Amino acid sequence: MYLAMIGNIKNAKAINQHERQKAHSLLSNSLRYINKKYPNRIVAQFTLTIGDEFQGLLKSGTNLFEIMDTISLTMKTIGVDLYFGIGVGTIITPINPRFSAGIDGPAYWNARTALEELKTNDDYGMNAVRFNYKQHPDEALINETIALGEYMKFKWTQSQLDLLAGTIEMGAYHDSFRQVDLAETMHLQPKALHKRVSLSGIKLYLRSRIEIERKMTALMGNSLQRGNEE
Repeated sequence: MYLAMIGNIKNAKAINQHERQKAHSLLSNSLRYINKKYPNRIVAQFTLTIGDEFQGLLKSGTNLFEIMDTISLTMKTIGVDLYFGIGVGTIITPINPRFSAGIDGPAYWNARTALEELKTNDDYGMNAVRFNYKQHPDEALINETIALGEYMKFKWTQSQLDLLAGTIEMGAYHDSFRQVDLAETMHLQPKALHKRVSLSGIKLYLRSRIEIERKMTALMGNSLQRGNEE
C-alpha cells in the first residue's frame, strides 16, 4: 500500500503565459526541496508531469500535511493556489524512485478521483485538499476533518500564515512546538507571538493534521513516526 499525491495549479488557464512559466519554475524548485528534505518518506520523487500537474508517491501519511503546506505556502508567495488529491492503494507498474511520472495503479487512481471531486466541489474555494479511499469507512470523516482545517487556514491573515511557515522552518510541525523558539525564529517578542498563536488556533490545526496522518497511515497498515528519519 502506498499514498499517492496529485497536485494541480488552481485556475491555471486564467494565468497568463509569463506568470504560468514563473509558477512552474517556482513549483519545480519547491518539489526539488521536498525531495531533498524527505528522502525517507518518499517512494518516488515529486515531479511536474503534464500541464499544470505534479505528483509524488509516499510510504505513509507521515509528514503529508507538512509537505503540502510547504508547497502551498511557497506558491502563495506569487499568488498561486493549488489543489491536492490524495489516494491510498497499490501500484501495478514498476516504480522509478527518482521520477514518479509513469507510475500507475489504484493509489494514483484514487488520488485522481479525489482531485476531480475537489475541482467539482471545493467548498466555495476554501478547500484545497481531498482524500479518496472508498474501501474504508473513515474516508468521509477524514475528508470532513481536512475540510475544517482548510477552512481555518483560508481565514488566516498573512501574519497567521507566517506562523505555519515558522513551524515548518524550525522543524516543529506539531502542536507542542515551543513558543519561545518560534518567537525567536520569527523575530517576534514572545507576547506578540502568543497573541498570534491563540487567535489563529494553529495548535488545533496542527493537532488535527497529525491525527489525520495517523489515521491514513493506520488504514494503510504502516507504522507512524514523526520527523524526517525512519
